[in-house]
Amino acid sequence: PTQNPTKSAMPTKAPTSKITAAPTIAPTQNPTKSAMPTKVPTAGPTIAPTASAKPSSFPSFRPTAKPIVSTPSPTNAPSNLPTVVTFIRQKVADDSCPQGYNPIYDIPTCVKASKNLVIRNNPASNGDDYPANPAVCFVTFVDLSTGELTSSSTSQVNSNHFARGAWICKSAVTKSPTPEPTTKSPTPKPTSRQLGRCIKRVTNHRNKLKAKYDRAHKLAMQACKKAGTRADVLLCREKQRKKYKKQNSAIAKKARNGRASCKRKFS
Repeated sequence: PTQNPTKSAMPTKAPTSKITAAPTIAPTQNPTKSAMPTKVPTAGPTIAPTASAKPSSFPSFRPTAKPIVSTPSPTNAPSNLPTVVTFIRQKVADDSCPQGYNPIYDIPTCVKASKNLVIRNNPASNGDDYPANPAVCFVTFVDLSTGELTSSSTSQVNSNHFARGAWICKSAVTKSPTPEPTTKSPTPKPTSRQLGRCIKRVTNHRNKLKAKYDRAHKLAMQACKKAGTRADVLLCREKQRKKYKKQNSAIAKKARNGRASCKRKFS
């Protein structure tokens, strides 16, 4: 080989035994097979990716085995559903629930609703004292002029909700969307057998009440014989018949409400 390199832009056909003192002026036609970047940029991209912590400006020919910087885990997507109030107190002397809310018929839910609305619950007042009305959860002794609770206001499940009572209702809307089903097939609807059993329970309860009032009516009519004069006896019997008719109407209304509740639950 010559002592001094040939001043030429083209490389020699065969490699020399010693390296040249200085790099060639122009880049070689074939890139150097090295993982480290060259001091002077080459005319074209290298085949292998350059070892660097920063991403390259242009995509590499092959993806890297592992990413240099791991991406942070994504945050949970915010819910787009509005916050729903679970329980609400209806206006005083309004025997109904506002749109989107349903009455509360069971005692545990009434206790939960009372705690949520900061209303003192009185379990001793639960019952069905006036069968003409449906037994629902309500609060007693509400101020008629202001609509606010008083020191005597307590909640209960009973049918004796009159002028100063206010129903406590629960929301008919779910608080969160229904999760994805775990099974391929949806849950079957309740069978007609469940509906029949529910209606049968309502009918049996109605029959027991009617038998109770029938016995009381018979005893009362017999007691009217000792009311005194014939006019007093007739007056006593007339009052008893009106009372008996009112009781039967209340029983029939309660039975209708019970059957309607069964249909809403199992239809």
